[in-house]
Amino acid sequence: MEKNRPTKTGTAMKPSWRWAALALAMTELAIPAALATAPENGRIVLDQARALRKTVRAIEGRYRGLGPFQLQVEQRLRSATFGAQESQRGVLHVVPPNRLVLDFDEPAGDWAVFDGEGWWWAVTEDRMITHHLRREGEINLLIDLLSAQLDLMSLFAAGPDAAPVGVEGRARLQLLPRLARDDIERVVLEYEEESYTLRRIEITDPLGGQLIWVLSRPKSETSPPESRFAVEVPEGWFLSEE
Repeated sequence: MEKNRPTKTGTAMKPSWRWAALALAMTELAIPAALATAPENGRIVLDQARALRKTVRAIEGRYRGLGPFQLQVEQRLRSATFGAQESQRGVLHVVPPNRLVLDFDEPAGDWAVFDGEGWWWAVTEDRMITHHLRREGEINLLIDLLSAQLDLMSLFAAGPDAAPVGVEGRARLQLLPRLARDDIERVVLEYEEESYTLRRIEITDPLGGQLIWVLSRPKSETSPPESRFAVEVPEGWFLSEE
């Protein structure tokens, strides 16, 4: 091994001392700067979390305290398997605390009723009514959000959605299930930033299929007659129990 040979500035080791001293000085400056930045970053994250929680709570409470109201709605179903899309339009009547009547314009004559315990879906063309009794712990985001009876934060982790909204004054919120579900992969809520009024609910299942609800602003109305919630199967129709 060769020994360090003398140079005009001394030995070859001396420049290493200078670089080491400079690196040490830079480190001593960087550590306090990092420590000073960490609390600020923590405050930013905390502020963002608080803002998200405030947004979620505002959306949950948007329809709380309202009397009977109606919405123009469009329901879209997209199949991940076949790529097909079905669309239905109509008027949704909401009767607090948790009853709904949906009268479809397209297809005309079809209707649906949620009587507080389960759904009744009527398809005029098939002369069939399907009854689905709501199971314990079952989530129906349309019903639960419009009736203000859902604690989103206990079921979902919330975050901003990166997709562009395309409508001024609106924002999108993404919800991911805290526990794996076989019916929901993610949910996106589009809402008005000023009033937190829901304008779109997108539900994507683990296979990529989508259920989308497009909603208008709520409009106060008188409650539908009680007879709408006492569903009877017309003569000549079929009843399917789920």
